[in-house]
Amino acid sequence: MKKYFLWNEPNFSNVILTDSSSYIEDFFSDIFYPFKVIYLSRARHFIPLLLDVNNLGRNNIVFTQPYSSHCVLSNISLQSTPSIINGDFVNASIIYHQYGYKTVVNEKNKYNNILFEDAVDTIFLDTTEKELFPNNGLISIISLPKIMKIPFGSIGVFKDEEIYKKVKLRIESNVNDSFLTNSFYEKALKNPSHREVLLSQYKILSPRVDNIESLYISSINRVKENVNLIKDYFSIEEDFSKRLPSNIIMDNPCQEQRISKLIDEPFRNIYNYNTGEIIKKQLIPVHCGVDWKLHLNKRR
Repeated sequence: MKKYFLWNEPNFSNVILTDSSSYIEDFFSDIFYPFKVIYLSRARHFIPLLLDVNNLGRNNIVFTQPYSSHCVLSNISLQSTPSIINGDFVNASIIYHQYGYKTVVNEKNKYNNILFEDAVDTIFLDTTEKELFPNNGLISIISLPKIMKIPFGSIGVFKDEEIYKKVKLRIESNVNDSFLTNSFYEKALKNPSHREVLLSQYKILSPRVDNIESLYISSINRVKENVNLIKDYFSIEEDFSKRLPSNIIMDNPCQEQRISKLIDEPFRNIYNYNTGEIIKKQLIPVHCGVDWKLHLNKRR
């Protein structure tokens, strides 16, 4: 029996590359207007870039929440020094909107120099500044495979146009020249052992999507349907009108076998930015790779 993971699992079997990511940037620039958008092959690539253009180096400490993923920790380490402990010694901070839930830090528990709104698995229905940058960060980072059925790619939505220009210039000045064909890369991407090396080295590789608007809308509709089914099934009152999560965080563990048996690794640590508490909670995936109507066609 296939189990659902906490994020959509990308399909590389039919990946086709395009020579330009401009169609992705143009599409999301319209959605997030007036904010500027930059495309990169991996969301993690934005971390050392933004640290660099803000003149943060090895001697600077960057806070990221406890139990952050390896890709976040390692990419901070490319430029600066990560810390899972917050304090006055911290020079910059990453705030993760955990599984698509909005995180707003209060003044009492100050996080220094918040650069990143890590919205990696958030679908924004409200694209206002207040929603995109609730902690006054400089960039909101989104991983495209976590919000729609696309094999790889990410976008950074920039609040500050000067920072956008600096990052854009830095990317353009460090593009890897290559004499290899798209067909070579397409074949390599289908091999898991080659894929990560390729996407780490070539930061502007981009997949071809014939109709990105249709794909994006269908992904949003699937997530909305999943969210509504789970909310209805468990009588959850939470409001998801401004953003859609990748998972619903359960206050109480799900006891129903027909649901829990379908979820792979359902328990994760949730960090409270305002109290510093870490609580293990169960998650129910509602991302675009899940179809709960196949399993919840009847109410309890």
